Amino acid sequence: MPTEPNRAHAARAALVLVAVAAACIAFLHAALPDDPVRKMVSDYVHTPLGSVVLPLGLLAFGAALVLLARGLHTAGIGGRRVTVPLGIATVGLVLIAACHGDAAGTGTTLSGLVHKFGGGLLFGGLPVAGWALATRCSAHPTWHRLTVPVRRLATAGAVVLVLMLVGYLPEFGVPLPAAALFTGTHGLLERGVLVAEVAMVTLAAVRLVRPPLPARPVAVPAVAAPEPVRSTVDSTAA
Repeated sequence: MPTEPNRAHAARAALVLVAVAAACIAFLHAALPDDPVRKMVSDYVHTPLGSVVLPLGLLAFGAALVLLARGLHTAGIGGRRVTVPLGIATVGLVLIAACHGDAAGTGTTLSGLVHKFGGGLLFGGLPVAGWALATRCSAHPTWHRLTVPVRRLATAGAVVLVLMLVGYLPEFGVPLPAAALFTGTHGLLERGVLVAEVAMVTLAAVRLVRPPLPARPVAVPAVAAPEPVRSTVDSTAA
């Protein structure tokens, strides 16, 4: 069947690009001294090394999302509700790579605002795509086992994202005592969102590489055998 190798090829290429993106981020963590609890991943771009490696990793992950969307579509579990959020997240990655965020202690620039907007598209788009994919898989006879893990990872990413946003509320004068628990941990929370969302993308791509599972058996209700009908002649004779 021609769609099978196409799906697997797209998924394998997506996995390679996810590995490239993860390697870039891991390399920056190891090579550059920084505080991963407070500092965001995008802060690496303000170094000579990070200004090259970080955009490379972001664009690799964006290309992986495009290939994943193609693989999901070929497998019959894509659909507009999945591919549109994936496309939005990809646009967000391109914006993040093209527009650097504002360095700490500097004023707000247009590039910094576009960078934050891109981050919103990325971190918001992937959970929506994950929930939509889980819904599609739950109704599919051969991809149903993706439903629970994809939904859990999408939800985990969304929950950590909310906590990260709550940590910003004191900066805007919002009196929320619980926000103090997450203030100063933006970098750690951002990395938590990334781990959940990258894991979700990786899981979906790995599953697409494998042959589809056998269709779920459909339970057929047993039909009781009809009782024999006694003829009127027999009943009269009795």
